[in-house]
Amino acid sequence: MALQDTKIPYEILIRFGDDGAPLGAHVQYRRRVILDGEVLKDDVLDAEPLGLVDFPTSDLLSEAAEKALATINGQSLALAHAAATEAELRSEIERLQDLASSVVAQAANTEAELQSEIERLQHLTSSAVQNNPTTPAMVDA
Repeated sequence: MALQDTKIPYEILIRFGDDGAPLGAHVQYRRRVILDGEVLKDDVLDAEPLGLVDFPTSDLLSEAAEKALATINGQSLALAHAAATEAELRSEIERLQDLASSVVAQAANTEAELQSEIERLQHLTSSAVQNNPTTPAMVDA
């Protein structure tokens, strides 16, 4: 008569918080009692806190953790690259805003110079007409 009473992993539940960090884990085991090849009992036991020490699937969980860390590292590198790109773009935006301000100021100066030149030429024209009696008078139409 060979009696086997075994406890094997059945199910794992891992809860995560809003920040994605693990909050807790529980495991359910199956208890199987076998006598001379006949299954006498096959029950799912109540959930209990999960400890990875000596847990048969710890290699599987370690592999999952390794993949998760690799994903996190990849995302961290992508985030750092995005931050650097953002800094470069902000710097370029600032440079272009300064350039635009300079162009606007230059245009305002040019407009003022042109307006001054127009007024000077109008004054010269007006003076020339008044001082030269041989200039034909303008006829109102």
